[in-house]
Amino acid sequence: MQGVNAELMPILRMTYPPTLSSLDAAPRELLGKLAFKSWVLLLGWLPVDRHFLSLTSVTTGEGFDERSSSWSNRVWNHRRTLTPIDGGTHIVDELSFEPRVALAAPFLRWFITTVFTHRHRVLRRQFRMLP
Repeated sequence: MQGVNAELMPILRMTYPPTLSSLDAAPRELLGKLAFKSWVLLLGWLPVDRHFLSLTSVTTGEGFDERSSSWSNRVWNHRRTLTPIDGGTHIVDELSFEPRVALAAPFLRWFITTVFTHRHRVLRRQFRMLP
């Protein structure tokens, strides 16, 4: 989760229990169940959503599968796949979501795209890849 917040800031920050600062540290008995509730904080301080995080799989060095919900999304699916490539790692984030309010879908689609574009830009900078 420390890495998640490093990718999200300064747009967003998510709260998490100190015992789960790393997804790898998630106890296996939590898989498929609510792992924790998180405040989603705009600009790192303004609460804008409540996320109910549930991981279905975590594989160190390969990625994770998340099936969660939030106040804004009835369904939130996020799969991150890490694939070694020559000189680095190829990261793919696959997302699907179902807004609780259908009229919010265009805004949420734009906002989520903006956030994930930012996340990948942060990762490229952090690991000194192309801009």
